[in-house]
Amino acid sequence: MSSRCRPGADNPMARHSDQIVRRARLIYARGYTQQETRQHLADEGIEVDRYTLSGWLHWHSRVDAGGALREGVAA
Repeated sequence: MSSRCRPGADNPMARHSDQIVRRARLIYARGYTQQETRQHLADEGIEVDRYTLSGWLHWHSRVDAGGALREGVAA
């Protein structure tokens, strides 16, 4: 399993598996706001700060990662 953090990063908020990133994007794609998405993740025991979540959900990041845009337009 890969981790989205810089090599040697000690910040625990910077370490999340790709599975968690995909879960956040799935929740957000279902029409929830970023705040609601963050709350869903917190309810599942996944603590993510708003800046990290914003980076995961920002459409430039999704296109770079090969994912579809939120509106359903293919990248």
